[in-house]
Amino acid sequence: MIALDTAATIRAENRGKVAVSATLTADPQRAAPPDRRFQAPVEWTVDGRTARATVHVPDDATRGSHVVVWLDAKGNLVGPRRNSWHAAMAGVSSGATILLAPISGALFFNWAAGRLEGRGHGSRRARYRWRHDHRTREE
Repeated sequence: MIALDTAATIRAENRGKVAVSATLTADPQRAAPPDRRFQAPVEWTVDGRTARATVHVPDDATRGSHVVVWLDAKGNLVGPRRNSWHAAMAGVSSGATILLAPISGALFFNWAAGRLEGRGHGSRRARYRWRHDHRTREE
């Protein structure tokens, strides 16, 4: 069910995305750590309007080369289209979580119960030894 919802959401998001060719206006620079990718300012023209942004680019890109940027229906810069693989992975991870949560809870409960039970036996054993040692000394 989750994968189906995710697939529908991905289809809806992808419907409004458009790929546009953008031109690098400067040579790429390495992004600030911890990101190791390269960034460069780019510009593109859609419907007679020019827009600019700084985006991640291949490390071998140079000023004047072209990269693809993705825009939503309002012309805002967005990530590239996602495919059905993303929906499948969302379903698999949700299923794994649903399966592993009760198993993890049961294992934790079993561990905690064992620890409590072990303490109880340990206390009884300690009391028995103490009594046994004192009886032996008195005799």
